[in-house]
Amino acid sequence: MSFLHRSPSTQRPATINRRAVLKWGAAAPVGAAAVGIAAHRSPGPGGPVRAASLAQPAPFAELEEATLVDLRAALDDGRMSVRELVDAYLARIEAIDRGGPRLNSVIELNPDAQAIADALAGDLRAGTRRG
Repeated sequence: MSFLHRSPSTQRPATINRRAVLKWGAAAPVGAAAVGIAAHRSPGPGGPVRAASLAQPAPFAELEEATLVDLRAALDDGRMSVRELVDAYLARIEAIDRGGPRLNSVIELNPDAQAIADALAGDLRAGTRRG
């Protein structure tokens, strides 16, 4: 599914699918955190990194600097789960927007963000790539 839909029978400009934007907007933070976590983890002499060691939120600077391509790659190769990305962004919002400098730039959080992330993770495991 894409955010943009074009009618095959017309040459009208693409329109934005609001549901797709909202759905992917909830999951986008997950990919960003994946890059930050992976940057600080490398397989040591004992073998690959265990999944439990990846559960720590990524540093905020790395979340801000990650591109969508970086996030997609981290999700695809398993460096981060969709849930870990959402959790990292929720932690970032809590630290910067609700605490810290109290920017209050996030008006409302989706209370279902983690459940949506879990559902999207299931889709990813089933081989359904989105975005």
